[in-house]
Amino acid sequence: MKALSIRQPWAELILLGRKTIETRTWRTAHRGVFAIHTGWHIETTIAELYDLQAESLVSAALVGTAEISDMIEFDDESWEALRHEHLVPDESHNGRVGWRLTNVRRLASPILLRGLPGLFPLDDAMVEQIAYE
Repeated sequence: MKALSIRQPWAELILLGRKTIETRTWRTAHRGVFAIHTGWHIETTIAELYDLQAESLVSAALVGTAEISDMIEFDDESWEALRHEHLVPDESHNGRVGWRLTNVRRLASPILLRGLPGLFPLDDAMVEQIAYE
């Protein structure tokens, strides 16, 4: 299984089902399940914007899984039309692409882990620790 580091509160918004499109500056051919890892950094202004308490957000841990079902090539029109799914307050997509996420599941408890750039592999021992709520 692969994992992707996503800053908080974006990861929590995905787990809550409020964010269904993750935005990135790069595309991936990966389709299917990946683990959601939370980075160290918490964007407090975004947490406030979406009524989340930054101090309650988990960082530096695996917190859930999701499936990448599709890539979205944004233009100005689709960026605005899909804002309710990607939730990014920026006026422009600035070349970002969207990763449509489905089948999101929260882990029963976070698994502490240092993240890596990109979609990074999890070893078998780490995957065996994954248990859902």
